[in-house]
Amino acid sequence: QSRFILLDPQVEMPESRLKVRRSLLSANIYTPAADTPATWLPRVFLPSKVGTGQGLNRGNQKYTNQLGGEVKAAGSGLRGGGGTDAYGGGGGNKDRVGYCFSMNHIRRKFVLIFSALLGLIIFQLLQLGHQIRDAPISITASSDPFPSVIEDSETLHVSVSNALSYDPFPLDVDDSEAWCKHLSSTPEPPLVVYNRIPKAGGTTMKVIYQDKLHRGLGKDYWGFTDRNNLKDKLLSTFSAILETSKEGTTTIVDGHFRPMFPVPNATFMNLMRLPKSRAVSHFYYSLYDSVAAKHSNNGINKKFLENVISPALNKKCLKSKNCLKYLRTECRSQIQFLSISDSWGEEKTDGTYDKIDIGKILSNKNLEVLGFHEEFEKSLDMFECAFPSIFEGAKEKLKKMGAQKVGNHKFGIISKELEKLIDEKFCVDEMELYKRALEQFNYRYNKMVLNRGSCCRVKNK
Repeated sequence: QSRFILLDPQVEMPESRLKVRRSLLSANIYTPAADTPATWLPRVFLPSKVGTGQGLNRGNQKYTNQLGGEVKAAGSGLRGGGGTDAYGGGGGNKDRVGYCFSMNHIRRKFVLIFSALLGLIIFQLLQLGHQIRDAPISITASSDPFPSVIEDSETLHVSVSNALSYDPFPLDVDDSEAWCKHLSSTPEPPLVVYNRIPKAGGTTMKVIYQDKLHRGLGKDYWGFTDRNNLKDKLLSTFSAILETSKEGTTTIVDGHFRPMFPVPNATFMNLMRLPKSRAVSHFYYSLYDSVAAKHSNNGINKKFLENVISPALNKKCLKSKNCLKYLRTECRSQIQFLSISDSWGEEKTDGTYDKIDIGKILSNKNLEVLGFHEEFEKSLDMFECAFPSIFEGAKEKLKKMGAQKVGNHKFGIISKELEKLIDEKFCVDEMELYKRALEQFNYRYNKMVLNRGSCCRVKNK
């Protein structure tokens, strides 16, 4: 007699009229309408319990015939016993069943091994990708990149003099070893020039060093140093300060002037801020919190409003050419404060700008320390390392007094279209400079923290 075994998933299963290559049902019950020679699932055999052909269905019989090639047409049903019949006793059927199970076992092992190898390859590729992404790019610098007395605007020699592309970046900014060596081998300069970037923490900085030797330069000294003989006027003022200063002291001078230029026996420092954040802050400061606004009847800078048209960074500003021009100009302002005249990217006649020279800006020997508004405490630590006479105990002062805020009008950017324009058009170059300068800052800061005793200057006595 023939025996069929029905597995749970097949009990009372409704008949499907969909033509499939192989189903679990047809693996155990031979259905000519669905059973085709091309299979995608391995055959499921139900082995005999007594060493006979019992337990095999017609589909198993047919498959066994194909494998062995030894049996002729199937008989009418399964035959038991131990004779020489194709489906009967002996070891023939057992060998074929064992062969199928063995092949399935091998296939499973192969799939597992292949999957493990594929996973390992993918993991190694991901690790390699992270290493390539984080790998630094080298910089070539002179052996003494920071002279003790700055006489000219010569910059460090870098492998790429003009950064035409930012992907990948043309230079690595890890000059921390040379920077530390310079600080530890030179005394504090007699004059530190802080050409303050507007709305980048300058007011707080002034409060911190107000009890030190300092000189604040008024509006007569603000503006572009390459216009109206401002450079000569500043040089004359700096020279007078140095002549009247006591030997062995350090004086800090601040004012809003740009670009930098070489000053004998002096060095520059500055604070940078996220470009979009600074531009937005300066817009609302100029409109509502500037001197002109405070002296007006309604608390608004009338002249500024007439120029930009819009009282906020909204769709009205988006439609105003003057408002857009103002934002585009502000998004390049920090570049001008941190550059010498040949690296900031001059404006062309068509309103576009030449590419800024990030290599020259970051390797400029005139700028000894550049801090960041977003890393204020770390920046004070760096300033103290370079200029201890001015910034000794600066972090403790900051904690006591808190940040000094000028103005309370913080409406932000109301128009999404305007914000997208600022991000993707106006502030792109300055943002690239910000990221690279911050990377340089972190290299220097980490080096200083680990080697403070051998890196920082000693305070003048």
